[in-house]
Amino acid sequence: MDDKTFNQAKRPLNIAYRDVFHDIPCIQDYSCSREEYLSAMKKSIETGQPIESFLKKKGKPISSDSLI
Repeated sequence: MDDKTFNQAKRPLNIAYRDVFHDIPCIQDYSCSREEYLSAMKKSIETGQPIESFLKKKGKPISSDSLI
């Protein structure tokens, strides 16, 4: 899916998600494709469960400072 198509599909979902959860998730925070993200957004809005219920968040990289 190209950027324009994805952004057009995402826009109304972001508005609906914000109305329910008072927040807008960011695709870069999740390990998924654009299609999976849009599907999870739709499920979140329909079920009233946050997107984290349907997608796995990306792990934070370990910084070398925290290893000491």
